[in-house]
Amino acid sequence: MSPERLAPPYFAQWESPRLIPAFLAGRLAETDPRWPLSGAATPEEYGRWAGHLCGMACLQMVMAARGEHFPIHALRRAVQGHGGYVERDGEIRGLIYAGAVAWLE
Repeated sequence: MSPERLAPPYFAQWESPRLIPAFLAGRLAETDPRWPLSGAATPEEYGRWAGHLCGMACLQMVMAARGEHFPIHALRRAVQGHGGYVERDGEIRGLIYAGAVAWLE
């Protein structure tokens, strides 16, 4: 199995599975060549949020297993709209589970 096609449904907070070790070692997420698949508007948005989206990657896997496919940033924006992520003073706070559950309901 190629590194770009892990066992479905597999998602991470980065779009390029083969680059995950490099991202964990400090490579900037903005350099992910597959960032547009995330639904982020820009590489900068992708990079800013990548370290905060492990919960959304889990949700993405569950939904994909049920046949529902959403880019990770579409999920993030929906959950954020219910308080699942809060941006304050340039900082990202979340995943706040109450907000995620509110959206899921």
